[in-house]
Amino acid sequence: MTRPTPITPAPLTLGIVGFGKIARDQHVPAIAATGLFRLAAVVSPHGDPAEETGLGDVAVFRSQGEMLAALPGLDAVAICTPPAVRHVLTVEALRAGKHVLIEKPPAATLTELRLLLDAAEDAKRTLFAAWHSRFNAAVEETRRRAAPPSATLPSSGRRTCGAGIPARTGFSRREASASSIRASTPCRS
Repeated sequence: MTRPTPITPAPLTLGIVGFGKIARDQHVPAIAATGLFRLAAVVSPHGDPAEETGLGDVAVFRSQGEMLAALPGLDAVAICTPPAVRHVLTVEALRAGKHVLIEKPPAATLTELRLLLDAAEDAKRTLFAAWHSRFNAAVEETRRRAAPPSATLPSSGRRTCGAGIPARTGFSRREASASSIRASTPCRS
């Protein structure tokens, strides 16, 4: 019995808009390492990044609009610009039918973020906000160390708040604060 050969999808063609430190240090190595993407273009208004990085056959454009017009078959765009111009560029790429990855923060306001989500939904495209260190082990360790300490008393199966104090002990906020129990700590089961 022979096993079917898995079908490997063709790499998605990708353009990077903004070729600064995050694009060079994080995006380009990740693109090269996965085999899921082919870097087809870079937008860099300040020079030719291929000369500096050895990107070789990657097309270089001065604007995203120029790139989108020249490469209509591009699948996705990674927006790696400073935050002030991300919103306009993201909407432009979505309206051009591209999937978009944007660096954090994805928007300056919640209203802008809602507009981006609506634009992605209207275009039926994926919009993803990146944080290159999201899955870094050091991030989880930092989160663990930064978590507030909580001492727990033996459980009676009742909900507790703060340092293991049962949720319905009759402590008021003032009494809890006076006894150095953090009254603002959310309850847990």
